[in-house]
Amino acid sequence: MNSSLLTPESPPSFDISRSSPISDELRLAALHDPPYLFINQRADRGLRYDGLLWDLWQLLAEGLQLRYRIIPLWDGGYGHRSANGTWSGLAAELVYNRADVGLSWIAHSPERDKVIDYVDTVPIDISEETFLVRQGPEEELRLDVKVMLSLLEPLKPQVWWTLVASLLVIAMVLRLTLRYEEREFGNNFRTGWGGRKMENSRTSSKSREKDGWEHSPNRLSPRLVSLSAWLLGIIIYTSYTANLTSHLAASHPGLPLESLDDFAKQSDWKFACEPGQLQIGVWAASHDPVERELSRRYEQRDRLLVANLSGPEEQLTALLRPKVMLYIDARKLRRWLGQRSCSLVPLPRAPPSVPLKGYLTVSKKLPALKKALNEEMLRLASTGVLQRLKNQWLSVQKSMCKRQPAFRQVTLGNLMGVVALVPLAIAVSLVLLGLELVWSVTINHAFVSMWG
Repeated sequence: MNSSLLTPESPPSFDISRSSPISDELRLAALHDPPYLFINQRADRGLRYDGLLWDLWQLLAEGLQLRYRIIPLWDGGYGHRSANGTWSGLAAELVYNRADVGLSWIAHSPERDKVIDYVDTVPIDISEETFLVRQGPEEELRLDVKVMLSLLEPLKPQVWWTLVASLLVIAMVLRLTLRYEEREFGNNFRTGWGGRKMENSRTSSKSREKDGWEHSPNRLSPRLVSLSAWLLGIIIYTSYTANLTSHLAASHPGLPLESLDDFAKQSDWKFACEPGQLQIGVWAASHDPVERELSRRYEQRDRLLVANLSGPEEQLTALLRPKVMLYIDARKLRRWLGQRSCSLVPLPRAPPSVPLKGYLTVSKKLPALKKALNEEMLRLASTGVLQRLKNQWLSVQKSMCKRQPAFRQVTLGNLMGVVALVPLAIAVSLVLLGLELVWSVTINHAFVSMWG
């Protein structure tokens, strides 16, 4: 639909027929919320409406033959119930009977469900809000505990624990099978992969003690265990080496924060979110002290930035500055700020985002209108009209913030963690050697004391 044809000099009015669910003129509260709804002032000081919800409302009003007048809302957000019990934003227009229909997309919440109704057969869109911060410069790797621990990063913790358990099981099974075979075969037990007979099991034990593990098992079971251990080693070596190389050669942008706990420790950081944020009420009743602190900041306007995406340029610029943590739907941010929003990245250890479906809202006093709007929304969705409107207004280039893989040459500094393993292994080996010598001397003294 051509949006320019849907913005006349004055809001359209449709004649009432027998099929209309309501005969009175509706009060339509329209929230300025690009790209869902644009409210712009024309040269003659009149208002021009545009956006996904405007196009959708034209179709709904025409299909149901509704008359309406518009109540423009420039700020206040979707609305939430504050600590003193009052409502704000678009929800307040419906709660206090100043409007009949809310032209925006609002998600369900226990508090909102008590006072407003939803056209909830078909969602307008799905929001996934998350915590974003401005990324810092590329991290410089140094020889410290963090670098040593980074050697574990190529594999997930579950993989490391599985490998440790697998190696322990293989070692135990191999030990048992070899002991059983040695006892059974005795002097016929062969050592070396070519095989040579030993005089007896005692000589075999001395040979293993002198030359290391060189015997090849006779039975199939220990051979199979040995082969599986060898294959496991090959898999670990190849996968770990490849992942470690890519990890060292990739560019790692620095992050000033990694979690909400980190944010709570920073007194000079600011918090930003949209007005009427649904999660404010949820955080107020949370068991997490950091979430309760975020709710308090919003209510008291303490180190708070209001993320009004359609506001003045200086407000938008403030959201992109360092030492600001923003809670918003990243897709919505991309649609409004474009390439500039690519400097913001999610917190690595933030709480998982919960998808929220947003709907048109109506007054609880108009159940017939709700039913009619739901039926018309179903018809528009089934015919593909709603999806075409979404494609027109909500499309975002997937490659907008898609960074090209950043490769760099692996330097000696990057490999310091790997190189440091050699002296570390030598030191551990010397410590173990000392313990073995102490243990051997202690056993010998005990044996001499017992047997003279």
